Amino acid sequence: MFYNNRYRVFLKAVKKSTKPLRDFSSVQVPVFIRDKSGRFVKHYGRVGLAGFVFESRNLAPVGQRIDVRIVLLGLGVVVETSGKVVSVTPAGDHVDVAARFVAVSQEIEQTIARWLGLFANTSRVMAVA
Repeated sequence: MFYNNRYRVFLKAVKKSTKPLRDFSSVQVPVFIRDKSGRFVKHYGRVGLAGFVFESRNLAPVGQRIDVRIVLLGLGVVVETSGKVVSVTPAGDHVDVAARFVAVSQEIEQTIARWLGLFANTSRVMAVA
């Protein structure tokens, strides 16, 4: 009754118009966030193509600009850029701060995409003993 042809056409159109939220999964790495004194402090987090999430004990207001340094393990490259806080989520004794990259050069974006692609490919390859 509910699954007539018009409904199927509608669902097909919705699926075509809906874009995936991200192309690559995020990778867990330490990220270094600049604090008020100007030093980079190590936090545990995840990095994706559009931004990063890190654990912190301090609240960061939404909209705040954050300077971040990311060590791309395996490539030997250190990327320094900035992000804008888009959400802050309480998570037990800390908060998860999510930020999107802002004003990222095309070179840095391509380097991060290549690095994430390397991680995606290595997780697909099975080890053979």
